[in-house]
Amino acid sequence: METRGVAKRRDSRSGKARLIFSNPASTSGRQNGTIRISENGGKTWNRSSVVTPGDYAYSSLTVLPNGKIGLLYENNKGSIMFTTISRSSLK
Repeated sequence: METRGVAKRRDSRSGKARLIFSNPASTSGRQNGTIRISENGGKTWNRSSVVTPGDYAYSSLTVLPNGKIGLLYENNKGSIMFTTISRSSLK
């Protein structure tokens, strides 16, 4: 089962196309919701951050008008959660 989200955005300053990807960062289950950013079409993912530790299921991403990343996901209780992440917080 797929439990990931992808968004594509062209940076207005540099003109680079960026891919933003979310998925569980665990080999043993749907845990540790992570966002990753690629600046080369998905060949490498040079920036990432765990945004929600623990259980993490289906997700969807968007880039908000203020430039932050919007993440909608399902937690372990079946609740739909929404959070925002600044790109600068991704290492």
